[in-house]
Amino acid sequence: MSLADASKLSRRELAVLHVLLMAAPEAMYGRDIARQVYPRWMHWLLLDAIYVHLSRLEDRGLIVHRYEQVPLGYPGLPRYTYLITGDGRRECRRSLSRRIVAELMQS
Repeated sequence: MSLADASKLSRRELAVLHVLLMAAPEAMYGRDIARQVYPRWMHWLLLDAIYVHLSRLEDRGLIVHRYEQVPLGYPGLPRYTYLITGDGRRECRRSLSRRIVAELMQS
């Protein structure tokens, strides 16, 4: 992802990346990511909306998903867990730095 593309991260996408960055190296479920976004970023993410953001971030190579390991005979479908990639960590840090600088310049 280029620096120009990183500036196209929405505030909510950046919030999702930040939550995954803070959780690394642990993987997280989508619903748990959505629950963590509000206390840290003051943005509500509906459960169905979180998966749109996760899909966009994965398309950009900033996160990856894995199927949860479930025992044989598990009732129900396996769930996805999400991890931030090395590119995701770099872009999250860059985007956060740019936002901090921009806010300081405005004050």
